[in-house]
Amino acid sequence: MTPFLPRLCGGLNAAFVAFHLLLFPMIQHLPVPGEVRALMHVFNVGGLLMIGFLAFAFLLCRNELGTRLGRGAIVLGALVYLTRTAGELAFFPTPNPVIAVACLLVGVLHLGLLRRNTKNSCASA
Repeated sequence: MTPFLPRLCGGLNAAFVAFHLLLFPMIQHLPVPGEVRALMHVFNVGGLLMIGFLAFAFLLCRNELGTRLGRGAIVLGALVYLTRTAGELAFFPTPNPVIAVACLLVGVLHLGLLRRNTKNSCASA
């Protein structure tokens, strides 16, 4: 497998990790009740850990992406970004097109990587 697509997905996941790190001070200064701020921080940490795992898997464990567990990680990545796109469009009163398009593109890239890894594993079986 050529490493371009896993590196691209890993790099994009790493960029989203950096973005989620930058969200901490932004969340801290939002004019919302403390309970809401705490919940936002908890969800941000959860997202940060999950996306950090994806960046790690795609950048440092590329050989394992063709395994059942690796394909599961790719599916997780696709679902993270595609459900974020759907959530942006369905739940936000004024969806942010930059977020929706960015997450849609990254989700589709993950699906492309899944297709490539599924095709490769079927050919070798």
